[in-house]
Order: sequence, then structure tokens, then C-alpha cells
Amino acid sequence: MTNIATSALTNLTPPSEAYREATLSPVYRLSELTFGSLLAAYSLGFVGAIGAHSADLDTHGSLGVVLLSMQYASISITFAYLTTSFYLTYHAGILTMPQMPLYRLRVDFTLAIVQAMFFGFSMLRPWLFPILLGINFHLIGRRQTHEYEKLAEFLYNRICNPKRLEPENFRIGLEKFLREDFSELSSWGPVGPNILSGARKMMVMGAVIGIVCLGIEFVAPKLALPTFRGVTIAWIVQQALITSEIVLVTVKITRYGWDLLKRRAKFLLIPIKKPNNEEYGSTQVIKDHEQTLKHEPRLEIDQQFDSLQRKLAELCTG
Repeated sequence: MTNIATSALTNLTPPSEAYREATLSPVYRLSELTFGSLLAAYSLGFVGAIGAHSADLDTHGSLGVVLLSMQYASISITFAYLTTSFYLTYHAGILTMPQMPLYRLRVDFTLAIVQAMFFGFSMLRPWLFPILLGINFHLIGRRQTHEYEKLAEFLYNRICNPKRLEPENFRIGLEKFLREDFSELSSWGPVGPNILSGARKMMVMGAVIGIVCLGIEFVAPKLALPTFRGVTIAWIVQQALITSEIVLVTVKITRYGWDLLKRRAKFLLIPIKKPNNEEYGSTQVIKDHEQTLKHEPRLEIDQQFDSLQRKLAELCTG
């Protein structure tokens, strides 16, 4: 048992060190700027949408103002919480993985741009919102699952020697450890099946509501439906359906984001301190920081990584 514990502590890059290296990358800084810009855009998106669609709001009276305003506000709130959730997972998960090559950080930058496009299309055509949101979840899920598989392969090759355990069983064991025993490392695991299932449900719901709304628009002229305060009943029914599904999705995503904010609030890693008159990230600053770390207690995330390696070594030896 002692041999296992000792051999498990390999020379793998600890999460705090991997995080420090990743945050020095220019690609990471581009992603940071994009995330910040997106959050600002989502916060102001409601105001911009109201201004851009003011004529449409006036045309449909007070009821139209209420329904459309609820749609635009809900979409903005949802994307703000969604971006915050992905941002926290990006920091606590992707940036701390020991096997993550810096060039793969460009994927997160691309996903941020795609999410911005989805937000724009959602504001233009709110009935598309659940469908685009579901697609967005699947893209993020594939990204996280891909990195988890790379992490599992990396740890398997470094820890399981000799390789008595099948790689698939190793991945299953690693996922279980991350979800049940190591809260600081839980963001390394793949996206949960409940999240992907929820994304599929959103896409199906959005498609069904979209088809119903198109059907109403096709049939309404033939039925000569009455109006309510100058607005056709058909339009009211369409917008009420769209508003209901958007608000439902917003409530679920906001609750998920709020809980994640609580869980990730304690995520702390020691930054590189910038002395007076010294450039951030310079060689001397890094050396001084490394010397400081030697005299400070290890971070919880690094301690859990050591424990994880021991458990994985035990798993490999059966």
C-alpha cells in the first residue's frame, strides 16, 4: 500500500501550476476579453432589443409590449447565466487540467463566438431560442467530454504501469472519483447525462412550438379570427406559446447558474503578484512567485490531485 501511495505521486503538473501556465497564454486572454464583452452584451441586450423592435412593440399594443419584453429579457438573462456558468467551469476545469496543451484553448474562444451568434439569432427570432440553446449545450458538452477523454488517457498512461486495467474501466473509475470524492476536481468530469438530456428536451420543445406557430400563421388567415385590442388572436397565441417556453427555460438555466455560482465561489488559485515597476509575467516575477509557493501550504485542489493519483493507482492494481 505504501508503494502505491508513493508511486502515485508522479511528476504530473499540479492543477494550480497548469492554471498559472494557461492564464499566461495570449489565447486565454483573448477568451477572457470575449467572455467579458459577451456578458456586457447580454446585460444590455434587452435594452438593445427593445430599441431595435420599438416599432413592432407599438404595433401590437400593451399586450405585445409585455410578451415581447418578457422574451427579450428572459433571453438576455439566460445567456448571461449560461455564459457565467461556462466561464466558471472553464476556469475550474479546462484551465487546471494537467494534460491541456495551450493550443487547444482556441476551442473555447471559438465556442464563445458561436454563443454570441446564437444570442443574436435568438433575439431576432425568439422561437429559435430553445433550439439554439440546446445546440449550444451539446457543443459545450462535446468539448468537455473530449477533454475528459484526453485527461483519462493521459492519466492512464502515466499512472497505470503495467497496464493491467482496461482503459474503459479506468475512465469509468476516474469519472466516479471526480463526481463523488473530489469536489475541487469535479469540473474535470464529462458533462452529466441530465444536462444533455435537458438540452435535447429543449430542442424538441422548441421545434414543436415552432411548428405549431408556423401552423397557426398558415391557418389563421383562412379562419378570420377576431382581434383583441387591435391585435389578432393568432398572434397573441403564437407569442404566448413562445414566451411560455422561453420563461420556462430561463427559470431552469438561472437556477442551474445560481447553484453553480455558489459551488464555484470558493475556487481560489494563487495569482502571480506583480511587484512595483516589474512587468506582469516576467521571468523574475515567475521565479519569485515559485519561491513564495514553496513556503506556503499547498492548495486544496493540488492536495486532492495527489489523493486522486493514489486512488487511481489502487484502481490500476485492482
